Amino acid sequence: MAEYPNDLIEDHVRLSALVVELVKRYNKRIVIHVIDPQSAVGFYKSLRYWVRKYPTFIIDGDEKVTGWDQARLEEALGERLSN
Repeated sequence: MAEYPNDLIEDHVRLSALVVELVKRYNKRIVIHVIDPQSAVGFYKSLRYWVRKYPTFIIDGDEKVTGWDQARLEEALGERLSN
């Protein structure tokens, strides 16, 4: 990790903390897949969902939440889980 720029390390730590928080809050009610946008799968999914900014969370294959707004992400998850 020491070889990476500080901003990438900070984003990694921030994303990890967010994923851990979501897992604690929603337990087995959600499944989280973290995909590297530079991988072949990540490239494909970026094209498929028209993702241009990261992080982007795809909920049930049709709703996108882009950015670090945890409240907006949880609102979208809550709406989906209540249906």
